Amino acid sequence: MEHFLISNQGINTYLEYELDETQEIDTLCMGMVKNNKIEGMLPVVFQQIDKRRYFKYTITSKITLNKFLEREVSRHKLLRIMESILKALMEGEEYMIPPSVCLLEENKIYVDSHTGEAFLICLPILDGVKAADIRLFFKNLLFQAKYESGEDNSYVAHLIGILNQEEKFCVSLFLREVRFLLGERGKGDTKETFNKPRERKVSLGKQHEEKKVQPLEKKPQESIGEIGQNLLQPERKGEIEKTKQGDMVWEFELDSETHKEEKNKKRGFFGSLFQKKSRERSFDSFIDSGEEPVFEFLMPGQEEPIHAKLEPSEIDIAPIVKSFVEDTPIPADFGGTTLLNEDKYDETSLLQEWGTERHSEPYLIRNQTQEKFYINKSVVRIGREKQQVDYCVQENKAVGRSHADIITRGQRYYVMDLNSKNRTFINGQAIPSQQEMEIMDGDCVRLANEEFIFHT
Repeated sequence: MEHFLISNQGINTYLEYELDETQEIDTLCMGMVKNNKIEGMLPVVFQQIDKRRYFKYTITSKITLNKFLEREVSRHKLLRIMESILKALMEGEEYMIPPSVCLLEENKIYVDSHTGEAFLICLPILDGVKAADIRLFFKNLLFQAKYESGEDNSYVAHLIGILNQEEKFCVSLFLREVRFLLGERGKGDTKETFNKPRERKVSLGKQHEEKKVQPLEKKPQESIGEIGQNLLQPERKGEIEKTKQGDMVWEFELDSETHKEEKNKKRGFFGSLFQKKSRERSFDSFIDSGEEPVFEFLMPGQEEPIHAKLEPSEIDIAPIVKSFVEDTPIPADFGGTTLLNEDKYDETSLLQEWGTERHSEPYLIRNQTQEKFYINKSVVRIGREKQQVDYCVQENKAVGRSHADIITRGQRYYVMDLNSKNRTFINGQAIPSQQEMEIMDGDCVRLANEEFIFHT
């Protein structure tokens, strides 16, 4: 929205929304957000100077969701973001804050890059905000995210399948699915039981039956939100498995027979079951008995093993081994350290030609260590959170976790502060947050108290 501006006051960064003369404040909603600490929502302060009215939200050390998703995101962090957004929507309804006043836009949702928690902006204006399509928002979020290649990302298809269902979208049910994916799936669980709606059986006991009850440990009174969350535990059959998630302990009942059977089976590299029977006998034992050897092996993506019969002549590898051993000389330094990029013919390698640069990219030199790093991407992020940045400044805690971006646009270069607490400076001048400021060759870029010299 065009009404939003970023301002810096001391170490704090604020997002300000200026109301025009025609907009009316929803006083009930405003009071709820201002006077209650609602989980997953940014605190808001209302200010009026003469006829100008503002809502101010603290966004210090937080980055927008679209900035966060510019980099590859892990399964855990993406699910945690989705969970915190869904929780904020549900918490808001408990305080009579409708979802229509919450801004579901990727550039208006702020994320703590360390915890992965997302925060919504509540804009308490009467008839001033167009209600967002929650289902469409989460579908776009899943489609636009960049996923880590080494993880199992099958959960994405599962969530998109739920969002594509024709039934009316339910925030609480979708939150339950996200929380289930954040925990560990029961080992005896099948795809059918996973897709079934999960309910928790609550036993009230017999009111008229006299029992000796052990005194319970006194616990703090649960809030309405916590009671609703506790009722979302999944239903299973058989023995119980507990999975701890944050402050909550989930109890999963597993089918006893299936659980024991799956636990005893060993799995191969591709997740397929080893055929233990085929490993108990050697090939020589088949030859001595006169039987035809049958080997079973599994292909990735297939559940049934492939049976192969081999004749003794087909696996006679002795001549091959002998030829390989005789023809392959053993180096004199066998077992020593191998040098990377070692020249095969012991010739002198030319590092670079005289009068030419090895790299044509611009670079920054860190003054404290004289370390040089190149600006070889369209956006290079600098900060203290190793998993979220391209250049990590671990030993300086004054630098923010995701402090600033160096942005390349053609042959021009810019610095953008990411709402850092200790600010970003160009040649000693503090720059505003979330605004691209151009830098030139020789400029000094300072992140908190960490100085870099920029060169093109």
